[in-house]
Formats: sequence, C-alpha cells, structure tokens
Amino acid sequence: MPTPTLPPRPLCTSTLLAVIYTDLQESRFPKRDDPLVSKIYDLENFIWTNTHQRYLGIFTVDEGAKVSFPFVEFAKFHSSTDTYHMVTKDPQKPSAFDSPALLELLRSNGTTHVFIIGSEVTATALDALKHGFKVCVVQSLLHGANDEDVIKAAGAVWAERPHNANAFLHEVILYRGPTNCDCDFILSSAGVPARWCSHKRNEFLWRTCMRLRLALSAVMSAGFGGPVWPPRWEGGRPPTDRWLSTPEQNAELADAIDAAADAGIPTGDAIHVSSYTDTRSHPVARTAYEKNMMRAEIKALREEMEVLKVRLAEADNKK
Repeated sequence: MPTPTLPPRPLCTSTLLAVIYTDLQESRFPKRDDPLVSKIYDLENFIWTNTHQRYLGIFTVDEGAKVSFPFVEFAKFHSSTDTYHMVTKDPQKPSAFDSPALLELLRSNGTTHVFIIGSEVTATALDALKHGFKVCVVQSLLHGANDEDVIKAAGAVWAERPHNANAFLHEVILYRGPTNCDCDFILSSAGVPARWCSHKRNEFLWRTCMRLRLALSAVMSAGFGGPVWPPRWEGGRPPTDRWLSTPEQNAELADAIDAAADAGIPTGDAIHVSSYTDTRSHPVARTAYEKNMMRAEIKALREEMEVLKVRLAEADNKK
C-alpha cells in the first residue's frame, strides 16, 4: 500500500478533522429518541480510541430549523469545548455547501478530513470532494436516501461502521505529524515556558471533557440496578442500589472526574452518578501522593499560562 502524499505541515491551530452532522433537524427526526444517537456515540468512541485530536462538530440545518431533541446533547458538548458550529442553508438545495459559510469555516480551521453523517448526505459528500476535502461517509450513521455507488465512485471512503474507517482516521494522524507546534520554539526563544499555547490549552480542554463524557456514558449505558433512576432516599438514608457497570468502567469515570476537577472543569452530574458506582472494586484508584503530584503539575501549568498571558499582552501593546 503506497504511503499517502502529505500536504505541508498544518499550523498548530488547525483542526484537521470535522464531523458534519447533516440535517439532524426536527422535521426529519420528530421523536424525542432515535437509534441514531447510540451510533453517533460509537463514532465518538472510535475517534477517541484512535486519536485524542479535537474535531469540529458542524451541524447543518435548513433556514429556520433547529437541531432535533435527540441530538442536542452532541451540539451542547461541542459548544462546551468551543468546537460547535451551526450552518443554515436553503431547504430547496440538497448540499450543505450551498451555504458559503460551510466552506469558509472548514478552510479557516485548516480542516482536511470530514466525516459526513446524518440525513441524505450524497450532495454534501460530492461537494466536499469537489472542494478538495478527504471524505468518509459512515453507512450506519445515515438516514434517508443516500447513493452509495455515486459517493464511492466520486472518491469518498464508504465505511459500513465507524471501526471500518481506520485507514481514513490514520491518515488524519499522519497529516498532523509531530505533536509539538511552532509555539514551542517561538515562546522558548522569548524566555517563556512553552508548555501551553492557546492551541494546547484547547486540546487539553477537549481531551478532558471528552474523556469525562465517554466515561459517564459508559457507566449509565450499563443500566441501573434499582427500579428507578434517580434513586430515592428513604428514611434519611441513601439507597443501596448501584450502576451495573464494570469495575473498569467505574475506575475510568472516577479518574476522569479527578482529572476534570483538578483542572477546574465542572463535572456536572458525573459526581452524582459516580456516587452510585461500586468504588470498593476500583482497580486503579490514585493514591493521595499521586493526586498531590497531579495537582502540583496543574498548578504549575496554570502559573505558566498566567506568565504567557502577560507576555502576549506586552507584545500586543508594542504593536
């Protein structure tokens, strides 16, 4: 298999990968639940397992339409990590690229690869290819009429399920190349510790939030052992019911909560859910020493960020 020809090294601020959520709007998905939700989780897990790179979440809907209720949680997650974008288009036109904003958005973020999922994606996939993007269409994440033969003939990757897109995602990793960015050299030469430029800070936020989100989803997907959730307190005593998740899933949630909390990221309902997991079987719980070391590292990073902010402000004032 020949090695793909790589473009010039991307900027450290580039977000190479995007997921275009096509027409997940109320007119096409009127119910408050849809089986496509669990399949989108499969895609999130697939990307997370193979690369921790952040990606854009671009929701395309008709003018005046809203994202349907089952998919709002995905929009909220992208919004919380500054990767959410909404693009509206003329309902009479089939391609999301009929809105110039979509191409401008992808170009300005340095995006090279796109997953296209959702409803009737053929026209959008063909236009993405015409504009030079690498395209992967995931069959299990489609709704409505989609022309597999036409999409494949045009040069897109057609994957039956997310895990069939390994080669496509590996190409994204190759395009990114070394994890060190140009800021390392620029900031170090100015006497500033070059640990966290704004790009690295955003990447850290993305990884921490995504890890917490997937860990929480894994525990809750296992089901609750009691008759109802949330459990009810009776006689002033907490209920004894527990989630049916595995010790490994419980441990991952506990660690994800620790990492988010130590970084100052709100953990929301995760703490409440975690209180009903069996922590006695936590196989990789951190010791007090390990937690203190991690907190010290986070503190050092925050101090360096403050120094960096001051230096950048001084540089702006000199312009």
